[in-house]
Amino acid sequence: MARAAHPEPTMKDYDEAVLYLAECVVVHGERFAPFLDSVIAERDRLAARQDPVARARAILAKARPAEPQQHRP
Repeated sequence: MARAAHPEPTMKDYDEAVLYLAECVVVHGERFAPFLDSVIAERDRLAARQDPVARARAILAKARPAEPQQHRP
């Protein structure tokens, strides 16, 4: 049986979850704090991910020797 594909959570999804869990911690106590910490950590990891095109450009730039700049008189 094939599994249904689930889209990756977006920053908006994480931000909404952080707000919800913050309310849970305030209302129900610190037993929800580990969930809040976990969602914040995942949100921060998502924010730190670099755009794949930018990452590829950085790899190519590092691999290629710097081209000498031409000086104009």
